[in-house]
Amino acid sequence: MHSLALREQALNRFIASEDSVALEDIHDMTPFAFEQTVATLMRRDGHHVIRDGGGARDLGADVIAITPDRLRVVFQCKHRQAGVGKVGSPDIQTLNGTARPEHNADIVIAVTNGTFTKPANEFARSHDIHLLDQARLKRWATWGESRLSVLDLDQGK
Repeated sequence: MHSLALREQALNRFIASEDSVALEDIHDMTPFAFEQTVATLMRRDGHHVIRDGGGARDLGADVIAITPDRLRVVFQCKHRQAGVGKVGSPDIQTLNGTARPEHNADIVIAVTNGTFTKPANEFARSHDIHLLDQARLKRWATWGESRLSVLDLDQGK
């Protein structure tokens, strides 16, 4: 019980800190500000960001970062107004077609403040693409969990 209380205190301290980004604030952002926030979160996690925003000619990579162990992470950011809306399979298929061949990604992530459709989830799972939806984004941005933790990539570490 004591360790649970300590974890809750640490969580409350983090949420009150400047490093915490409320999901409600993310919902109110522009798509570009959302990309900037994802880049900031990667820096917070100790990654070197080499691209912190996309655009019309980004070839599916809004944020590109290098992990401490030199892996290249490519993010496609899909902002949904007020967090309502789903990202579909076509967006994930496009990301799959560019992240590795165009950007040399070791890790491919689609992130949204909304949700993903079932076909998007199925396609991503079969093509080793990680999906970071609204619930996971809250854990990462607001609660301060690492990207690895919210994507369940740090098991056994």
